[in-house]
Amino acid sequence: MRLQKSMLLVAVVIMFTAGCDALAKARFIPKEKLTPQMEDSIAKAIQNEDHSRLRSYGKKAVPMLLETVLKNPASFDAGNFILDIGKSRDTRAVPALLHILSQIKYRISHKAVAMALADIQDKSAIGPLQKAFEREKGYIAAGKLKGPDYGWGLANDYAAQVARQHGLALQRLGVRVGDVPQDNMAKMHEEFKRMQRE
Repeated sequence: MRLQKSMLLVAVVIMFTAGCDALAKARFIPKEKLTPQMEDSIAKAIQNEDHSRLRSYGKKAVPMLLETVLKNPASFDAGNFILDIGKSRDTRAVPALLHILSQIKYRISHKAVAMALADIQDKSAIGPLQKAFEREKGYIAAGKLKGPDYGWGLANDYAAQVARQHGLALQRLGVRVGDVPQDNMAKMHEEFKRMQRE
């Protein structure tokens, strides 16, 4: 009997926590009046990961895209949907994107968030991007080039990749950041361009 009560209490706590999390995420999703046909079309484009179609819908697709992203911001698919949101240039998405950027557990999506914020061009993103940029540079300075990976199996220079995107986003927002770290892919790209010039 005691075990059953304990299990029931745990179940109630989990349901309450999940409900609070859903409520917290709901505050980041703007309202948009859509026809049933448009809603269905956007839902199908999300399901099929039809990014060119989603981008053609622009701001109309943003609430449904945010809802999809906020269900699992640490998924690999979330990054592409975040980029779609950025291309819409919808400032309504900024609070949700900054929320994702503030959570280290969603770090796998931080590169996409930085690019989306740079596309949206909202100056309120500057402070949070600078904080995230410095955090990633801290991993590099400490010799932890990967940073925390939470079992995602990230590249060995992932901190440099994330820091680079944050730095480039800040530059696009008009902020001087000094040296932007170069990850291995960026170095290879620079070397390829140098070879083409010769």
